[in-house]
Amino acid sequence: MHKKYIFALLLAILCFVFALIFGGSDYYFKKGLSEYKNNNFLSAIPLFERSVASNPNNPRAQYYLVKSLSKVEPIYSVQEKLYNISQKSKNIASKELANTQIAKIRENILADLSDNYIYNAIQGSDIIHWDIQSFPLKIYFENLDSVPPYYKENIFKAMDQWKKSTGFIEFILSKDAKNADIYVKFKDIISECAQKEKCSYTIAYTEPIIDSKNVLKRFNFVFYKTNPNGENYSSTEIYNTVLHELGHTLGIIGHSDNPNDVMFSNNDRGNDIYSQYRSYSHYLSMRDLKTLVLLYRLKPTISNVKNLSSENFIYPPIILGSKNEILNKKVLELKDYIKKYPKFAAGYINIAAVYGQLGENNKAFDFLDKAQKLASNEDEVYLVHYNRSVIYFNSRDYKSAYKYALLAKSVRNNQEIQSVLDEIEKALKQGNVVQTDVFKNSK
Repeated sequence: MHKKYIFALLLAILCFVFALIFGGSDYYFKKGLSEYKNNNFLSAIPLFERSVASNPNNPRAQYYLVKSLSKVEPIYSVQEKLYNISQKSKNIASKELANTQIAKIRENILADLSDNYIYNAIQGSDIIHWDIQSFPLKIYFENLDSVPPYYKENIFKAMDQWKKSTGFIEFILSKDAKNADIYVKFKDIISECAQKEKCSYTIAYTEPIIDSKNVLKRFNFVFYKTNPNGENYSSTEIYNTVLHELGHTLGIIGHSDNPNDVMFSNNDRGNDIYSQYRSYSHYLSMRDLKTLVLLYRLKPTISNVKNLSSENFIYPPIILGSKNEILNKKVLELKDYIKKYPKFAAGYINIAAVYGQLGENNKAFDFLDKAQKLASNEDEVYLVHYNRSVIYFNSRDYKSAYKYALLAKSVRNNQEIQSVLDEIEKALKQGNVVQTDVFKNSK
């Protein structure tokens, strides 16, 4: 009797489990459908999700899940669920309905922000920006007294335009170097130009400092005190350069492809790529502002707050697509840029970085070879060596990676390249290390 009792109990448990697995889907679907018919869409969603989880092959449950998601406010989690269904569902009706809803969401988001260069603004497939709750950003100036007073005046003028034009960007001066969000350093320039009228040089450059946990620590903003001929920059040059570089410190890592935007990379006016910086004062364009606003609405992959999240964010693939879609879109835009400006190294450097992320190393090296021939300033030479090092690193050719990292360091010795060298040295000792996507774009 005891054995029969145990057997009967086990049989009952198995029947219960069987019913839970195969009958649970129908149970949750019916409850979800009841909530849906009563317009209780928020209550219906988790019920339909449980029905789908119990039986992924239940097409009606997934279809009504999409219908319920379409009836509620399209917050971040709703966008993410719709996008995942649109990509992974094997049910054609559910997939099509999800895609239709995503298109509506995208149209509403871009209604006032459509004219932007968001694909160019992000770094590869990474979205970098500050937590808006961290504003005002703390700016620390090292050796500000080493430059003429009008440098400071025009730096503050540029900061003020970002503040007034956006309505949400704010800066504050800080005396604490360690906790600065933006660290500005004035530096003596080393190179010299033989011919002033054909002199190509870097006025300033910006680099994000990101730790191993993808946390944005700060932006380093290096400003050369004079041009290669020892001449001070004009007020217009200072103002325009700072206006542009501040855009980078706010998260616009890449550049616009339109010369009318402050964040345009180079121009086509002869050999002197900085002529536009001297001719007239720039103002933030609507495209600059729309790009920044859209950037800050997207959930970042890298921010000063680890795993920064909010239901108010936009799920990035809704606007940008998948990682490969982003990178392939960048390839097309950069090819167009190279056609317009074939003599600028920047385009070749940037497209090489994208091909590196796509794993198409031979194409990346070909474009870096072209960039190296055209490189006309310290920044471009550094980026060519840096990106070669990263490609070799990802190919596990650590000796070549080390060689080019050292070449990059000889051009610009900074924390960024030292971190790369540390990773390479670690790989050489251990013989195995995770790949990286930390390519660098030209300014």
